[in-house]
Amino acid sequence: MSILRERDPPQGLAAAVPALQSYYRYYPIITSGRSDDAGIASTADLLVLKQVEVVHTITVDRLVLLKTGDGTSTSFILGVYPDNGDQPDGASPILDTGRTLVGAVGNWEKGEVVPVPATLQLLLGLYWFALVTDGTLELRADNPAALRGGTVYQRQVALGAYPVNLPDPCPATVANTDNSALMFVRVASSP
Repeated sequence: MSILRERDPPQGLAAAVPALQSYYRYYPIITSGRSDDAGIASTADLLVLKQVEVVHTITVDRLVLLKTGDGTSTSFILGVYPDNGDQPDGASPILDTGRTLVGAVGNWEKGEVVPVPATLQLLLGLYWFALVTDGTLELRADNPAALRGGTVYQRQVALGAYPVNLPDPCPATVANTDNSALMFVRVASSP
């Protein structure tokens, strides 16, 4: 299970995207504490959900994907599901960015910065961060295989077709220990 831990912004982020002030803090959504610079390619129409334990109330106003190169994907969807008994199955999304064109908003050479439609307050607890793409998108990877002692793993489900929005409710998923996309959130405030 991951914890939102304070880290420096991704290299070059503050300089490349001036609207992102340096006083904001970026927290990686990681499973193991390690990342794989070689990266992974997303699979089209595969909903991947990463578990995140929020250890104190935060307000999120940006989601960030780190790219390692180009792929065939032209758009992606990010979002957040609340926990539903150590899985997202059956829960409705509390954040859904809808389809976002690759490179359309707040992008920089190695990433996609997606403003959250409305600031999202996350209270103490477990959440599931979601990603689905319409093709392959080459992304920096998190290595959950290094996870030890946990019982809640990332989950996934093949959707069959690329949706306009995240499924509501979340369909039945299966546990997955493969590498997955490394994502960051920008925390706008924390009481």
